[in-house]
Amino acid sequence: MQYRNLNRDDVKIYLNDIISCYNSNRFILDSQSSLNFLNPENLYEFILGFVEAEDSIVVGLFDDNFQFLYGLVIFDSIRFGQGIKATAEVHIAVDRTAFGKITFHLLEELQRDCGFTTLFCHVPSIANRAIALLKKLNFKKTGYIPNCLPYKNLKGEEDLYDVQIWVYNRPNIIDELLEDEEIPF
Repeated sequence: MQYRNLNRDDVKIYLNDIISCYNSNRFILDSQSSLNFLNPENLYEFILGFVEAEDSIVVGLFDDNFQFLYGLVIFDSIRFGQGIKATAEVHIAVDRTAFGKITFHLLEELQRDCGFTTLFCHVPSIANRAIALLKKLNFKKTGYIPNCLPYKNLKGEEDLYDVQIWVYNRPNIIDELLEDEEIPF
């Protein structure tokens, strides 16, 4: 598998794959979200908003021939500090067919190569697979927001769930960049 930044045309070409990624991850959108019932046109506009935003980058996770898109990683709310400090909120959606070691290693490689000193995300407390992935990627839970996201439980009843805040701090990015002599992105 490989990854690369997506552009407007890519969103059109891989829209069915993107839909499959979001359908495989039912906790990405809460039950009250206006995007909860995404149709292809709404999802296209949603992802295109990140692709065209000045403070976002959308990266596609592809098979080796770039025939199939197996996942999206959105770096949003990108901020640059003094020196080589940069932060971003990260959103990950991976298709069910790509869950496992191959995708994990690609995400690990992307995390290492992305150039951000700090990545953070907000994850519903019931999204066990997402939390397990974050732990494997060395994110640390730094807090939570209690009872803030409405979701339907297995009985179909609406309930409020906590949102966990997870952060990854790269310890020695300056040393790494000086060794590599090239800055990613």
